[in-house]
Amino acid sequence: MVGQASNLRQDDHNHAQEMAAMAIIEHDLPCSFFEFEGWRQVQQYVNPDSGPITTKAVMSFIGKFYVSQKENLKQIMSKSPSRICLTFDHWTAIDTEQYVCLTAHFVDENWKLNSKILSFHKMVPPYSEFELAKRVHKCLKAWGIDKKLFSITLDSASMNDNMKDALKERLILHNSLICNGDLFHIRCCADILNTIVQESLELISTALQKIRESIRYVKKSKVRKIDFKHCVEQVGGIDTSMDLRLDDYTGWRSTYAMMEIGIRYRHAFFGLALNDSNYKCCPSNEEWKRVVEICNLLEPFEAIANWMSRTSPPTLNMYFMKMSKIELLLEENVMNVDPMIQDMARRMKEKFGKYWGDYSVIFALGTIFDPRLKFELTKYCYSLLDPETCHEKVETIKNKFYFVYSQYKDFGSSSSCHDIEFKSSLGVSMSMLTVLNQPTVSARNEESFTEVSGDNNDFKGRDGASVGKSELDYYLEEAILDPHSFQELDVLDYWKTNRIRFPHLSRMACDILSIRFTTVANESVFSIGSRFLEKYRSTFLSPKDQVLICLRNWLYGFKHNEEEIDDDINIISDDEEDWMMHLPNQGD
Repeated sequence: MVGQASNLRQDDHNHAQEMAAMAIIEHDLPCSFFEFEGWRQVQQYVNPDSGPITTKAVMSFIGKFYVSQKENLKQIMSKSPSRICLTFDHWTAIDTEQYVCLTAHFVDENWKLNSKILSFHKMVPPYSEFELAKRVHKCLKAWGIDKKLFSITLDSASMNDNMKDALKERLILHNSLICNGDLFHIRCCADILNTIVQESLELISTALQKIRESIRYVKKSKVRKIDFKHCVEQVGGIDTSMDLRLDDYTGWRSTYAMMEIGIRYRHAFFGLALNDSNYKCCPSNEEWKRVVEICNLLEPFEAIANWMSRTSPPTLNMYFMKMSKIELLLEENVMNVDPMIQDMARRMKEKFGKYWGDYSVIFALGTIFDPRLKFELTKYCYSLLDPETCHEKVETIKNKFYFVYSQYKDFGSSSSCHDIEFKSSLGVSMSMLTVLNQPTVSARNEESFTEVSGDNNDFKGRDGASVGKSELDYYLEEAILDPHSFQELDVLDYWKTNRIRFPHLSRMACDILSIRFTTVANESVFSIGSRFLEKYRSTFLSPKDQVLICLRNWLYGFKHNEEEIDDDINIISDDEEDWMMHLPNQGD
């Protein structure tokens, strides 16, 4: 009996150590947390007979757990019906240490989009592009996905250009890329948008500094806060739901938030300037006017940046409309009555045009895979920008779409991960096809569609093996789904449901919709615990911390600070709803 009791106590103690390890992973606790004297006192008070939880024992469990979870993730990726899309980013800390993060984005066997960190570690010399490509390729081989890649998303760092070329050559050598790698490199959308926005902020740098000083002046003492509150009350009609805030100099989005809130209180600042002779930094009427114009110009930039930085960003199908909205707004401001705004918009448009010219087709491919949009959204967006070139641009996209589809047909069963999934595409009864053709609405899907008029759609099944027409022909001929009925359609679930009717096309949809147009998700690695990397990335990461970062991501995904996330935000704004209302039904 004594022996049994001893074994029970040992089992309980082992379980407690495992629980401690899981708490460290989930909550970013120091690995030595359970050896802290304060914790030991609590532990002894609750259970005097409990043995101590040691750092060595906890780290031993974490190490074994890391190995098992890594093997589990490898199995999940091997069973994925999609190719793997990568994002890669690197940083240089204040102490000159460099870190790299490689993340895989893929659709799992349940047809849900995943983002998992494959590697997060400190770089070691040499830092050449060739060596970096070699290490990335070695990492991909270790994960067993070197022949299953689709794209890699990089920022504009000069090292990345040569690195992706060297990596691409290695992959092409094994003939493992679709379209011979034409779709392999994706430049980070957030990176180019940030560059464009900085152009506009330079125009109002003086006004911005005055706004900062004004907010700092008010917040500096309780007496000034009271005086400013009186000014707000005297003006009346000011939305006070948000308090004044300063930007943190770490990104333009905090500056945008400062401007947006400051504009609300601009008349109160005028009142303060009249009542307080010590307040000398109030922006002029002309400066406020220009700040308002810049804020309006940056609104779609803020919307898409907020959208991309969410814990679970939407799939690629709605990016085209967001980016087209930016292009249209820049086009309008090229004709602004203010010469300075006009000149700034022209420069912004030029930079945006270079990026959009390279990647608009890929954005459009994602849109076509949304059965509520297909080609109708691209036609509408292009017609708004330039009706004369609309047809030519749409034809270019259509030709590209058919070409990429032909590559998937040629690849056929070359990707073994798809063989079982799609072998049964022939010989299926028409009644089964009719059932499979019904779209599925997912309550988890965060996309919200506006109500638009249109005829009900016929979901009659078709035989994809009919002579003379391809899967793609049949898909495009079917009427677009009525957004009235499918506001929360899970696009990936639609392709899962229709994978037997459209075996090649659904595989292509998996890959295209998995593309990440931003490396923003990698940024959240630096938000999962200040003990890993502090706000300005100056803390050294040990291999132990790097293991914890990977485990945290594998178990809980990317988690941002609470104030940075708004999971209820709609991806369709009010003016975008107006756009959607003008889309014709393909069956009309």
